[in-house]
Amino acid sequence: MTEHLSQLASATEAQREQALERFALIQPFLEGDIPLTHVAAMQRLPLRTLRQWVQRYRREGPLGLMRKGRRDRGKRRALPADLVRLIEGLALHRPARSIAAIHRQVTKVAIDQGWQPPGYSRVYAIVRSLDQPW
Repeated sequence: MTEHLSQLASATEAQREQALERFALIQPFLEGDIPLTHVAAMQRLPLRTLRQWVQRYRREGPLGLMRKGRRDRGKRRALPADLVRLIEGLALHRPARSIAAIHRQVTKVAIDQGWQPPGYSRVYAIVRSLDQPW
């Protein structure tokens, strides 16, 4: 219980407001006044979303209604050096390829090597970081 209170206290004002807004939406259902399907229709929210909020509220209390941040936010997974060199080599090759074409080719190579393929935005960032006039 004290862990929930400390997490609630350390939450941002926006997270607490969001939890209160979500609670206000599901409160009529929790009190037995209105079926959840009616709440979903009145608020134009997916029924599945409301069910998840109710489930998390019952399990975790108000803390369950706050959006949780990602633990890995701002961190990038390291790519194998060979894969980065391949991206750079394909970007410098003439005639110039589109970043989408480079991404498709790199994805195939990564899968063949048993590596996790990089996302398009990661390939884009690597290509754009090269010192060359576009």
